[in-house]
Amino acid sequence: LFDLPVRDSPIWLELHFKTDLQFTVGVVGTFVNGNQQFAPKLTLTPREDWRKVYVNIGPEVQSLQARDYQIYFTATKPNEMETATILLDNIKLLHF
Repeated sequence: LFDLPVRDSPIWLELHFKTDLQFTVGVVGTFVNGNQQFAPKLTLTPREDWRKVYVNIGPEVQSLQARDYQIYFTATKPNEMETATILLDNIKLLHF
């Protein structure tokens, strides 16, 4: 869980990825009453080579105004794919 600034502070998720399956990156806000709200941010497409991406999650954090936050990754493997691979590396959460 992350306690992130909710003012107009820039908040970035930096990561390297390589995948044969489309996946989505987003933010989950947890509120004082325990409820959670998911805010998907970006869908990344299959890449054979490692790629670096910066995801600006500041607007989602500012709109959720939650107690704390988590980063989530989600994907759905199509039935026609026997296996799927998502590789993530060097994940960093940056804010000021």
